[in-house]
Amino acid sequence: MSRSDESTFYQRLRKTVRIWAGGRESRGNRYADLILAGPDLFMLLSRLSRDDRVSRANKARLAGALAYFVNPFDLVPEGLLGPPGLVDDIALSAIVLHEVLETTDPAVVRAHWEGSCLLYTSPSPRDRTRSRMPSSA
Repeated sequence: MSRSDESTFYQRLRKTVRIWAGGRESRGNRYADLILAGPDLFMLLSRLSRDDRVSRANKARLAGALAYFVNPFDLVPEGLLGPPGLVDDIALSAIVLHEVLETTDPAVVRAHWEGSCLLYTSPSPRDRTRSRMPSSA
């Protein structure tokens, strides 16, 4: 997927979620922050898959999660349910990122995160002594 295609897909996902969320009184608004993590996670997976500091094995995991994201026929299809259909994509992304963080420096992951919420990267077995919360600055 080219960077142009990646950006187009990202913008389309965010626009769809914002429309679905509607105004303050919308039912979808309660879940908008969670669902908006979907496009942010898509971008994170995409950027990590091109980073030379990420192992080939992890790049394969990331590519699989990206393929699932763009597949219209997944477990909870966005085509039928709209933005709530991103829930399975978000869950798979979380699982893959957890696996990637077992062998990748959390700073590499944080360097690619531009989401609106804090990305918590829990301590891995190789480093349980320091916090992995990004600074809010």
